Amino acid sequence: MAVEPATALAVVTSTTAAQLVRPISPIMFRFSTLVYLCLAVVASVQAQQQQARGNRLADVPIQSRLVQYNDGNVRLTGYLAYPLENGTARPGILIAHDFNGRDAFEDGKANDLARLGYVAFAYDLYGKVGATTEENMGLMRPFTENRDLLLKRIQLSLDQLKQAPGVNQNMLGAIGFCFGGMAVLDMARANLAGVQVVVSFHGTLDPPPTTNTSSIRAKVLVCHGHNDSSITPDKVPVTHPKYSTSRVFS
Repeated sequence: MAVEPATALAVVTSTTAAQLVRPISPIMFRFSTLVYLCLAVVASVQAQQQQARGNRLADVPIQSRLVQYNDGNVRLTGYLAYPLENGTARPGILIAHDFNGRDAFEDGKANDLARLGYVAFAYDLYGKVGATTEENMGLMRPFTENRDLLLKRIQLSLDQLKQAPGVNQNMLGAIGFCFGGMAVLDMARANLAGVQVVVSFHGTLDPPPTTNTSSIRAKVLVCHGHNDSSITPDKVPVTHPKYSTSRVFS
């Protein structure tokens, strides 16, 4: 499916077809390709696709390491990956985990993006990973109930990405999954400095109650399953009556 660059758009998928809804205006800078690269990384889930992509990416050497940072007395541990090649400053991508917390899935996406030439940081909101689904839901709950707390910890994580070797602090993006999709949309709503594009994959779409941004600067892409029973089609932004080109997801 060909997708035109857009200021704000949603891709709504079903089990049989993909539909692009209401593309807006072209992105007028080279960072536009980040959206497609993010999608290419995440969409390659079948074994044959992964093998083909792995062969192509294996030629680019990368460096990776854990990064510890603090929110008060809470110790957080993110995962940083970046190309070893020296050169001009590279765009950075923040990877937002789902309710399970940061694990091998997000770390793998960071490695994939680093092999594509980006500086990637898989953040950690919890400071731990729960042993059960119920425990992880409990770790997530304070952030869904207090979106200011969520944004504070996102900002701390974004600061870690900005400090990474070789990153261009003015060319940042974010991708997020489910709970992480909600987080990256909040990043766009808050106009965090340097963030140019965010991509949400089956993310929670409800805005925080304190949203007061009149214009969102970042480019936004929402990838949402049409048959996702947790978020019905009427809540998808481009079909929601409150949607407009100046106030996205609010």
